[in-house]
Amino acid sequence: MSVEIAEKRFSLPNDAFEDLATRLSRARLPACLGSGWEQGVPVGWLRGLLEDWRSFDPAVLQQRLDGLRQLRAEIDGQGSTSTSSMCAPSARTRCL
Repeated sequence: MSVEIAEKRFSLPNDAFEDLATRLSRARLPACLGSGWEQGVPVGWLRGLLEDWRSFDPAVLQQRLDGLRQLRAEIDGQGSTSTSSMCAPSARTRCL
């Protein structure tokens, strides 16, 4: 069995996030069809999700990724990528 491990830096593609921002800015929501989930996703919940994605900052995610050790392993020709972090969840920090 052959194993190769190398440092790898993940890079988020700006054009993909620009495309996502454009699509989100054009999103149209239907009128409210009722309360609850019996007729599909509640429009209020969907509106909140849409606002969360509209305020997403990929630069912040890239900065968090850059702070992690990133590895690329190839085992018998099969690639695998991982990140590792020593992080204890608390009220003030979040781990990837």
